[in-house]
Amino acid sequence: MSATIHTEITGLKVALAELGKLDTKTKFKATNKIKAAGAEMVTQVASRYPETLPLSGMAPSKKGGTRLAYDVQKVRKGVTIQIGGRNRNGNIPLVTLIQKNAGGAFFDLAGLRDGSSQFVRNLDGRFGKAQRGMWRSRSYIYGQATKDILAAIEEVMNQTSRTLGK
Repeated sequence: MSATIHTEITGLKVALAELGKLDTKTKFKATNKIKAAGAEMVTQVASRYPETLPLSGMAPSKKGGTRLAYDVQKVRKGVTIQIGGRNRNGNIPLVTLIQKNAGGAFFDLAGLRDGSSQFVRNLDGRFGKAQRGMWRSRSYIYGQATKDILAAIEEVMNQTSRTLGK
């Protein structure tokens, strides 16, 4: 389970695919430029996760076998940007913000569908309803971060047009 937020841009996905066929080096530069534009967004979202264990039962085991353990360093490192995403209703997102760490995604989304367990009620009591982590930064993501990413995309589109026009 991963938590995601995405921005949709029409045409760039096709342009990047064409660019990948013609010049993979330029495509990698373009995708890295888009990811770099979202670096501040990743930092902002990662800082929303608590420094300490949300609940005592979420501690990593000494043997390392707890899959849903909450390790703040791993949780914050798990917030990443991915180019692309799942096709939903004919729209393919270009940029998707993902929580790759299972413990972080669990903290963020536990109780979204069914909040009846004691564990979820305890999380709700300390941190509020589900969508506790990255989703609380929605206004920032849809505001400044989207502007930064759109500026990078515009630059990439112009560069791609010049490269394809040669």
